[in-house]
Formats: sequence, structure tokens, C-alpha cells
Amino acid sequence: TSGTHGFSLPDLTVNGPANDLDPPELLSVSVTPTTVEQDAGSITVELSAQDASGLKHATIYWSNPGGGGAALGCYFNGAETCTATVAVASSNSDWAFTGNYTVASVNIYDVNNIYRVYYPNGTTYGSSTGGTSGTHGFSLPDLTVN
Repeated sequence: TSGTHGFSLPDLTVNGPANDLDPPELLSVSVTPTTVEQDAGSITVELSAQDASGLKHATIYWSNPGGGGAALGCYFNGAETCTATVAVASSNSDWAFTGNYTVASVNIYDVNNIYRVYYPNGTTYGSSTGGTSGTHGFSLPDLTVN
């Protein structure tokens, strides 16, 4: 059933800093080395980015030769640069294959979980209101696992 009421419902006003609805911006990406020996080496990823509200985490995704994925992520912890290292071990399903690992994307999240995805074809997608598409000039690193 529907009806009416005599209550007056107040509006709510929240005061604080301006909302940051813009996705983070990648400043640099580094993966070293880009050729590594399986079960005998490791790779290190370093990402630098900026965002008005602060950065949360970033992940680089690769397609592995077996048709699956491999990923390496890091947390910014209040900084504008994050670094992570992983052993390339055949016991880890991400690195179970030798061959070429083609970069699929670099995803960066701010502290509000607003994100931007960088694709190897030079395009980006951001999660801000309505979604934002753009371009970038980064060379995103493929890997070779021997």
C-alpha cells in the first residue's frame, strides 16, 4: 500500500576536501630484467604514479605462453613509487611456462579505488564518472622466461 506522511526529512551536507574523481596517472614503469631464467632468477617491478587523493596499489598483468595470466603487484603505502620482486619459479602457476610473456595491462588504483588501466596498444581506460578513455606513450614491458 502507498500513502503519505507528515515527516520532514532533512538534507545531509558533508563538508570536507573536494572529491577526487580522477583516476591515477602513471609516471613511469620499469621491469628488470626483461629476460630471466626460470627457477634461477627473479623480476622486479617499479611503478611511479600520482593522484590527488593518494595511491593504493598497482599491478602489471602478462599473458603467459600457456594461455593463462601472470601478475606482479605492489602497494604504494603513502608514497608515489612502489616496488615488488618475485622469484620466477616453475612451481608458481604464473611462471610455469618458458617463452614470451606479453604484457596485457598495467592497472593503478587510488585510495578511493578509482583506477586507470594502461594497455600495450597505447590506450587507457579510467573508472571516473562515466569512464574515461585516453592514450599514453609508455612502452609496457614484455618478458622472456628461459
